[in-house]
Amino acid sequence: MAEGREGYVRLVSRIANQHPTSLSRADNPTDLSNMLDYYQNLEQSRLSILQALETVQEIQIGAATDIMEMTDRYVKSLQIARENEASLDLAMQEVDDWNKRFANKEPNKD
Repeated sequence: MAEGREGYVRLVSRIANQHPTSLSRADNPTDLSNMLDYYQNLEQSRLSILQALETVQEIQIGAATDIMEMTDRYVKSLQIARENEASLDLAMQEVDDWNKRFANKEPNKD
């Protein structure tokens, strides 16, 4: 429903329910009232879903922060240990390549 139109519709619904004989025989004013109730229930559901989505997004941001902190801590430990382990040094080359490719990219200043 367009913004600002709900009040208009509710006004017409109230008047139609007060004067049902002024409508055509095919129209039942309670149909509009029922649809308005249905619309209101949908709006309440929509708001609940949005609130749940916001909560999930906040939890996801927190999890991502924890994940990155753990990853940084692991990288520091692995960087120290790679000096004494050839197989680890070889495996960490992938991390080095990843960082060369994606980390600290400056946007073009053209």
